[in-house]
Amino acid sequence: MDDAKAVATFLETQAVDNLSFMLETAKIVTKLLGAMTDAAVDTAGIVSIPEALDKLAGACGSIVEEGLNNLIDMVKKFAGDYAKTMDLFDQGNTRSYLPKGHWPKVAP
Repeated sequence: MDDAKAVATFLETQAVDNLSFMLETAKIVTKLLGAMTDAAVDTAGIVSIPEALDKLAGACGSIVEEGLNNLIDMVKKFAGDYAKTMDLFDQGNTRSYLPKGHWPKVAP
C-alpha cells in the first residue's frame, strides 16, 4: 500500500507541475498577443508604423526572456523529479514482499 501511495503522490506532483507550466506558458502567449494587438492599433498611420514596430520588438524581447526562464524552471523541476522517479523504481524493484524476495517459480 505504501508503494501505491508513493506513486500516487509522485504522479500528483507531476500533474501539478505540468499544469503550472501550461498556465505560465498561456500567460506568456497572452502577453505576446496583447503586444501584437497594441502594435496593430498603433499602426493606424504610416508615420507611427516604425514606433509600433519598435514597441513590439521590445515587448517580444521581454516575452521571449520570460518564456525561456519558465522553460528553465521546468527543466530544473524535471531534473529533480528524475531522481524521485529512480527512487520509486528502486522501491518497486525490491520485491521484499515476495517469498525470498523473488517471484514464485513455476517449476523448481
